[in-house]
Amino acid sequence: MEPRNRSRIRLARTPVSKVDNSSSSYDAMPVIYDFEYPECVEDELDFWDAMLREYGGPGLELAVGTGRVAIPLAGRGHEVYGVDISQPMLDRAMSKRSTLHPATRSRLHFSRQDMRSFSFDLRFGVIYAPFNSLLLLTSEPDFTDCMSAVARHLKDRGVFVIEAFAMNEDDTIADSEALTYLDNEPESGATVTRRKDYSFDPKTKCALSELSFTLEHPNGVEEEIQFHYVLQLYEADELFARLRKHGFDIKQVYGNLRRDKHSPNSQSLIIICGRSDFIDGATLT
Repeated sequence: MEPRNRSRIRLARTPVSKVDNSSSSYDAMPVIYDFEYPECVEDELDFWDAMLREYGGPGLELAVGTGRVAIPLAGRGHEVYGVDISQPMLDRAMSKRSTLHPATRSRLHFSRQDMRSFSFDLRFGVIYAPFNSLLLLTSEPDFTDCMSAVARHLKDRGVFVIEAFAMNEDDTIADSEALTYLDNEPESGATVTRRKDYSFDPKTKCALSELSFTLEHPNGVEEEIQFHYVLQLYEADELFARLRKHGFDIKQVYGNLRRDKHSPNSQSLIIICGRSDFIDGATLT
């Protein structure tokens, strides 16, 4: 999910208010999702690995999808749980899990649960929402429910880590892009063309991305996969305030996964926070 770096072609026409983040949108996506968003490596993997080493496990990933973050973390020795509402996405994650070394496989636990209402009989050292997944919560009740579930499941000095971005003026501009990937989808050999329409609702600060993938298979058959998601956009201070309102204190803020200082020009907004009743060390004011 990346509502940045867009080249304007034409305006998207679907009203943002008419679309939500239902699981059915993701159900058609597992194979093409893994093609567009491969497993995390390098800085991304190093960051999440460091979070679990510094704050302790086990880890819980919200909106785990096909396991693109959780699986490599398990490969580095971490016990990782993941929840998602899309069964086909989880089926893809479980299929990949089945190919792993037994020791790695034993450290991975996937379950179909909603990040607004998940329930486990254990608490976690790190609960994390990577890849803008927290921004999928576009209503106040949904955000409140998720924060309550996170607080209930964090260890006393555990951390909730969010990877998002702070909106800027570019994110308010509706546009479209179309591209054909140089690489073919590896499982089918299909050529993949993607069209993305982006629109923004200034009243709600919600952004809608509508994607259409056309797969041209080697036998000449064309397949189309449609997908959409809505993100609740925030300025940095708005998200800080919302987290504090729900009982979290901000421990650290970074501008990227290399842990550089956040600035207005940062592409990412990485927030490490803890429960207010068990915060250690200095907090942002």
